[in-house]
Amino acid sequence: MERKTASSIAVLGYTLGLTVLGLGLGFGGPYLLVLEIRDYADYMNSLPPLFTRHTGITAMYAMPIAALAIFLMAGMGVYRLVSGRNPSQRVGGMMLNVAAVLLLVAVAGVVGGRFVANYYWAHTFQQAGYARCGNSFMLTSRWFTDVWVLDVSHCRNRQVRSMMASPRHGIDDINEYLREQEQ
Repeated sequence: MERKTASSIAVLGYTLGLTVLGLGLGFGGPYLLVLEIRDYADYMNSLPPLFTRHTGITAMYAMPIAALAIFLMAGMGVYRLVSGRNPSQRVGGMMLNVAAVLLLVAVAGVVGGRFVANYYWAHTFQQAGYARCGNSFMLTSRWFTDVWVLDVSHCRNRQVRSMMASPRHGIDDINEYLREQEQ
């Protein structure tokens, strides 16, 4: 009896962990993407002199697919927890095959979608008149961050560099400084 209780607790922990992970990816990924798209639309409408783009978030584009695979695996855990036995060989095999295909599609989507999304945003920003600073890492000291400017000379501006390196200054402060310099 003690072994069965320990097994049930392990399955419950596994199921809860996968459910939380699946919910986080399933709802958090699309929410972050909606925020990203809204922010870039605001940038394009207000035309700030400078803004940053976090290129790492594009990995979230395929996360809802991964969430489906995780929910399938969690569903198998729920079945085992409720019924007290494993699903049949046929059903369990089919569910695992579907979950494996979904995970492979999600990984391909994360990698491929990242390239497609980064190309799309770069093209959109260039059409709006922005240029990417070639030394974005030097400006921000952060990986996966691009700096886009309306005037390429802002990339070499020492004051902009020091403001970007300082945690006291945000992008709004830098844009206010650049607008003052233009007047």
